[in-house]
Amino acid sequence: MECGNAAARHPFRQLVVALREELLADGNLFYLTQAEINETWRSYEQGRSVQAGIVDYLSFCVMRRENISLVFSCDNHFCDAGFKTLF
Repeated sequence: MECGNAAARHPFRQLVVALREELLADGNLFYLTQAEINETWRSYEQGRSVQAGIVDYLSFCVMRRENISLVFSCDNHFCDAGFKTLF
């Protein structure tokens, strides 16, 4: 979703679509369950991570499910949510 948002402002949409298709074919595309979507919206509503966007909350949910603690990001929202950023 983040890639899609970034590509919407640039002429890279087809690359994002190709990346999605590759991830899907390799089994590396994550989907949320309805329970996870509900939890994401509850967390977003309560603002557990100050000013994080809905896509960040979706990421937090998948990362917790997959036991991912390190993030290739410098986004402080991930630190606020208990993850460690790599830069």
